[in-house]
Amino acid sequence: MSSTDKVVDKDSVVAIDAMAAAGPASAMAEMLKGTPEKPREKALVEGTVIGKSKMAVYVDVPPFGTGIIFGREYLNARSIIKEVNIGDTISAKVVEPEGENGYIELSLKEAKQALVWAEAKQAIDDNSTFELLVKNANKGGLMLEWQGLDGFIPASQLKPEHYPKVPDGNKDRIADELRKLIGGKLTVYLISADPKEGKLIFSEKELGSKSRKEIVSRYNLGDIVDGEVTGVVDFGCLQWTKQRHQDRIVVLLRLHFAENCRFAWTL
Repeated sequence: MSSTDKVVDKDSVVAIDAMAAAGPASAMAEMLKGTPEKPREKALVEGTVIGKSKMAVYVDVPPFGTGIIFGREYLNARSIIKEVNIGDTISAKVVEPEGENGYIELSLKEAKQALVWAEAKQAIDDNSTFELLVKNANKGGLMLEWQGLDGFIPASQLKPEHYPKVPDGNKDRIADELRKLIGGKLTVYLISADPKEGKLIFSEKELGSKSRKEIVSRYNLGDIVDGEVTGVVDFGCLQWTKQRHQDRIVVLLRLHFAENCRFAWTL
């Protein structure tokens, strides 16, 4: 065998012959089957930072090519980019799969937001708790911040000790009471996350599902319990229960007017 002779695998010869017999178009289609499809717009991709300039970040996004964060997307993510170094692995959202000069145009801020909303959903599923600072208040509840996103706790989701105790239900006085909580921290958990509306709703008063079931299981229909009225609303009262089990749980009592101005309470 001369040095120019080559050993050719029989299976390869058969495959090449089959492609040739099918025609050029089919042969090309077969070759393209192994080529990865370009990521679509809004898809999340992961890559390695390979370069930074004054107004751009370059990201290796295998096997698709090189991505770039520039222009408005760079300005929107300046605070994030400051913390990014060459060699770091980052996640980004595709803005334009076929951008200028063949780059995949990326958004770092949108990717971070997408990941935060996914984390919020997971926090709801896991019933995770967070200690958050109260930033502001209005007559409806408290404003706080989580992972850079604004959140809200409706007054109805506050623990009894934080619920505004205003006898006449005056909304201005309720707001004044709630403002006393500004600057303090509350232990809360997420009960709703809506990325389309940009809303995060938290609760402070609710117990974990296991604890709540354990407490409720100790009570039976018809039990007489002692408690303290902690708030009055248009449709009833909020009450603590304090009984032999030393449980502290909020219940709603529906209020019905009876004859001679007496009250009949139903749980």
